[in-house]
Amino acid sequence: MEMDRQEKPNNEGTGRKKSSRGLIIAIIAIIVVALLVVSAFALTNNKPKTNDAILTKGVTEVNMTTLSIPLASISQTATWYEYNVSGANVRFFAVMDGNGTIHMAFDECPVCYDSGLGFRQSGSEMVENCCEMPYAIDSITADNSTGDGCHLISLAGYIEGDQMMIKKSTLTAQRFLFLATDEAANVSMFDATHIQIPLSGISQNATWYQYSINGTAIRFFAVKDTQGVIHTSMDICPKCYKKHAGFRQQDEINMVENCCNMAFKIGNITKEGCNITACHPAYIPNQIIGDYVVIAISDLQAGLPLFVKT
Repeated sequence: MEMDRQEKPNNEGTGRKKSSRGLIIAIIAIIVVALLVVSAFALTNNKPKTNDAILTKGVTEVNMTTLSIPLASISQTATWYEYNVSGANVRFFAVMDGNGTIHMAFDECPVCYDSGLGFRQSGSEMVENCCEMPYAIDSITADNSTGDGCHLISLAGYIEGDQMMIKKSTLTAQRFLFLATDEAANVSMFDATHIQIPLSGISQNATWYQYSINGTAIRFFAVKDTQGVIHTSMDICPKCYKKHAGFRQQDEINMVENCCNMAFKIGNITKEGCNITACHPAYIPNQIIGDYVVIAISDLQAGLPLFVKT
């Protein structure tokens, strides 16, 4: 009996070994497949979707109206920059052509900007990442910044000493290309005569909104002053409205009119404070009801002529 027991094959142990070996093989196979999938994904998605990884922090505030970037940062290899304009992170790049001439442009195409893909450099060309359209660097000029199809939008600047100077108003003019969200998305109907915007979305950083009346987009902003009081205004100056330049926020104290660079205290955006002859915001009355700031449609409609482009 003992001899029989000793000579009997240990099938249970062998089974465990086979099971362990099979499990190891299965795990290795899964890892290999996963690596192949990741590699394939990387190969088919190797074009940059944004230039966030190479954005330069070399933008300097010169004064209320002007920014600068160092000339030393500009070469025949494109450099990207970013500046926040009224909540939109406006991206632009600067690059030299083969003759040493500096060209600057916004990092979005006015046709494909919803993609948020921007441009990349390929030798002597800048290539639009959305539709793979190439543009010769030496062709990035104001004259080539118009048209119905895809194109680059040239950014003007001028040299002072060792700096390239850029007007804030030129960046503001293309702010809409870089909006993270639709400004109309957070505007909804409160009732038949009023619209509402979420109270939770309003802070000391101004937020912009949009509401369409008879096919015309009425832009307005809401912002808290340092005391926590909410102020709402049309995003347009009643004196400079033909420029359609709107406002930008300078700091927690001031909004700045982009046409004439006039600063206006946020706390003064009231019926009385805006009743002046100089440039000023177009005050909009508001009331807080529950979790919303409520605005009468008639008050927005009163500003309709300011936004109609002729």
